[in-house]
Amino acid sequence: MPNLLFDQADMSILGTGFLSRFNVTLDFSNHEMILEKGKQFHKTDMMDMSGLHIVRREGKTIVHSVDPRSPGALQGIKAKDVIVKIGDQDISKTRLFVLRTLLSAEGKVVPITLIRDNEERVVRLALENWRKPVNSE
Repeated sequence: MPNLLFDQADMSILGTGFLSRFNVTLDFSNHEMILEKGKQFHKTDMMDMSGLHIVRREGKTIVHSVDPRSPGALQGIKAKDVIVKIGDQDISKTRLFVLRTLLSAEGKVVPITLIRDNEERVVRLALENWRKPVNSE
């Protein structure tokens, strides 16, 4: 598989972004998953530029965790914050895939409206590849 992106995380999920590249067959009797190249096999992976790991629970988009030293962490976003808007877009009904796309646009600054402790706040998130190695000269 060319151009795959892998990253270390507390959770390991083989997501729909990856699986959408294949025709997937589940062989339950042999405990196997068979992947055959699909129409989107050569699609380029998106890399998250925010450091936010988000989940959807009871209709709310919630920050599950924030990577240290990431743009999200630098702006003070914390686990359990509820994201309600990115820019002017209400994300309550926006698919998580679309949300992930919005947070993968390197070089953009996006305002994120979130709720913490029943208080609404807006942070401006500068999306950048914060995983680049630091030059140790």
